[in-house]
Order: sequence, then structure tokens, then C-alpha cells
Amino acid sequence: MKKLLIILLIIPLLGIAQDKPDWEYDINRPIGAFFPNYFSMASFKYMATQNTYFEYNWVSNNLQQLIEKDLKLRRSSDDVTTNNYIINSYSTGAGTVIDRLKIKYNIFTIYGLYVVSSVEITGSKIQVAKLFIYLYDNEIQSGSLKNGFVKTFAQDNAIYNQVNGVASIKISNGVYKNKTQFKADFDKLKEKFKTDLMIAKATAEHQRIEDEEYIKNRNIQFKKDSIARKQETIQAHEDWDKQQKAKPKESVNIYYFKKSGTKLEFKNQPSAELENQIVEKANGYKKGKYSAYVTTTTILDKSTYDVKINPTEANF
Repeated sequence: MKKLLIILLIIPLLGIAQDKPDWEYDINRPIGAFFPNYFSMASFKYMATQNTYFEYNWVSNNLQQLIEKDLKLRRSSDDVTTNNYIINSYSTGAGTVIDRLKIKYNIFTIYGLYVVSSVEITGSKIQVAKLFIYLYDNEIQSGSLKNGFVKTFAQDNAIYNQVNGVASIKISNGVYKNKTQFKADFDKLKEKFKTDLMIAKATAEHQRIEDEEYIKNRNIQFKKDSIARKQETIQAHEDWDKQQKAKPKESVNIYYFKKSGTKLEFKNQPSAELENQIVEKANGYKKGKYSAYVTTTTILDKSTYDVKINPTEANF
């Protein structure tokens, strides 16, 4: 009993699932023989396309653009909708000779959406004739219209007739005879679209992951390179400092002193190391006043001195 109850519950759910699209539905990709071609519902210009075995929403919107802009008729609010057909009515505005058009869309439903199987157009003779001329293209003249005149576009066969002064257009499909035939082909297109979309999404996701990984690795490498550049800069400064320090630096100073015996009395006192060298250099000089002209050469922390002793008359 429980198994039977489960089956009875599943069957209605399956029925419900088939009453709506099982793909990512987009009104700009209408159900039709050329699915999933893109046709923008936002277009405000008539587009010559197939009208049969095409989604009703798109067909009626497209023909409305043609009728309102080229025939200057306005859509009435008294549409008729049944399970088998939908009628859109058009007429001229108030204060003018009343012209009318009635568009009957014979429909069927798949995946909860109306699809047009055929179209019947009747109304004022001049408006029907003009619509037939504009339909798909305008390569014919009204004077050449005769009973049984046929226009074809893609799978559509549009036939113009005038009987007892009543003009009409009937548009049928030259390929599909019924819903079953069409649905079999559409399901193939739909499943391919779903597969292609799934592959495209998987490819996009894979690319996204690759891009993220690339950006991540690029940022890591950039950080490493930045650290390396900083280290290189620091090293360059250190090397430059070493080079500068390694260059010989010369300075010249004059030290004045009085010599009496072996003792030297300096006016400006040199360092102990330099004093020893001046004392040694002044050895052998007699008592008197002298100047020590000292050229100091320093490399890093080591200094050498070139000392020249000269007598001087300077007062100190």
C-alpha cells in the first residue's frame, strides 16, 4: 500500500515538472525551430522571422511592432484567449475611418508556454493587403496581389486570399504537422543547449579557478620580487657605502710648535699618533718655531701621514 501511495505521489510531480522549462529559460531565447537563437524582446523594431512553431510571446510582440508602426493601427484591449487559440485585435484611432485587423494565433502548450502552430489574419482589405506586403519583406506591390499568392520564409508558408471582398492571410508551417513532431525536435535542441551550457559553465568555472590561481601566484611572486628588489636596493646602498669608505680621503692640516731640546710645545695639539710622527720628523732640528704641514690619507680606518717641517715666524 505504501509503494502504491509513493507512485501516486510521484506521477503528479512529474506532470508538474513538465509544465515548466527544465532549462535556464530566457524570454530572449524563445521556444522555436531554431532554438536557442537569441531574439531580443526589448527590440522596438519589427524583425522578419518565422511565425509558426515559435513561442507566442515573441511572435505577437514582433507582429505588434509591424502593425503599429507600419500600418498605424493600435492594439485593442479585448484579446481572446482559449486553450487552442489567442486573438489579438487592432484598429485605427478615433476620428478616422475604422480599419481593423484580427490576428488569430492557433496555439499549443509545451513546458507551460504557448507556441504558435499557425496564424489566421482577417480584417479590412487594405490593411490585410498591406500587412501581407510588409510580412517578411516588402518586395511585392499591392497591384500584383492575387488569390493564392504565397510568401515563404524559413519554414513559414503565408497565403493571401480575397473571397467576396474579404481578405485573409493564413500562415502555416511547411515542416511540422503537429506538436508531437515539433516537440521531438525541440527536445533535442533543448538537451543540446543544456549540455552546451553545462560545458560552458564548467569551462568558465575552470577558467575562473585558473585565473584566481594565476592572480594568487602572481601576487605571491610580486611580493617575492618586491622583497628581492628591496634587498637588492639595500645591498646596493651598502656596496656604495663600502666603495665610498674604501676611497682614499685626504686632508691637510698645519700644526705650529716650539722646539726646545727634544721637547715640542704645540699651539694646536695633534693626535698622539701624529704627534709621535712630528716629533720623529723634527728630530735633528735646532731650537725654534716650526710648522708641521701634514697631509693625512685615510682608507677605511687606517690613516697615513706625510709630514713636512718648516721654520716659521708666526707668533704663538
